[in-house]
Amino acid sequence: MIFGLAAWNLPHRCDSDNIRFLAPYGFRSLSLLGMDFRKICFGNPDEAEKIASAVRDTGVILTVHDKIPATMHDENIDEFFMTMDCVAEWQKKYRLITNYTFDAPKERGEIYFVIKEIIDRYGDLGIRFGTEDFPLNTEDAKLIREFATNGQWYNLVDLGHMNLRLTALGDNSFDAYMRAIQAFPLKIIEMHVHNNFGVKDDHFATDNGTAPIKKVLGQLEAVGYDGVMTVETVPGWYDIVDEAADKLILDTFETTKKMIL
Repeated sequence: MIFGLAAWNLPHRCDSDNIRFLAPYGFRSLSLLGMDFRKICFGNPDEAEKIASAVRDTGVILTVHDKIPATMHDENIDEFFMTMDCVAEWQKKYRLITNYTFDAPKERGEIYFVIKEIIDRYGDLGIRFGTEDFPLNTEDAKLIREFATNGQWYNLVDLGHMNLRLTALGDNSFDAYMRAIQAFPLKIIEMHVHNNFGVKDDHFATDNGTAPIKKVLGQLEAVGYDGVMTVETVPGWYDIVDEAADKLILDTFETTKKMIL
């Protein structure tokens, strides 16, 4: 299991400085926010180069998390692909992005065409592309047709969001969690880990909520899950900023690591 962090949750530093600050604490992977990274690649070449240098110097695995347009007719589709083209040029130069994942839109009837365009444009760049919590099962997978079976698209599983879904169904037990994880039809390359009390998407620390995170992580470690486990606690939602945010993130990281010991 490769422990990482959603670095965008510490916005008091730029991405390149966050990578250099966090890597010495033992984060083996760091995730950047896609909409910000696309803008950096488009209009901030100095920071784009600094990010590449920071990733190379620290040896962290770089992942990016973004939001995918719902259709090829989305009002922002031109800007999305224009800036994704800039990410592609960055990747061609540095070859440092491992995973590039997306939040899936609520309306998914035409998502196949967006995924196809992404694969057609960027499928040869050495990046593993996927969507968070989609497809959830084999029925969902029909919406993305051949990409569900040809190994060109992957699953990202959010363990905090899973607690909301399972709690609503009346069973968020460890066994229910493991069944839900096993139901994902694509290879799981990354997970987001945070906690809540089953009511709203709080993004609390991993030990603060009703999700059985400790048992789930222990089982995933036992069965040899070798993907990225990205801590996605969000201090800023609770007015915890600057050095206090750093402390919360680092404390959460230590707590989470101990869950698999």
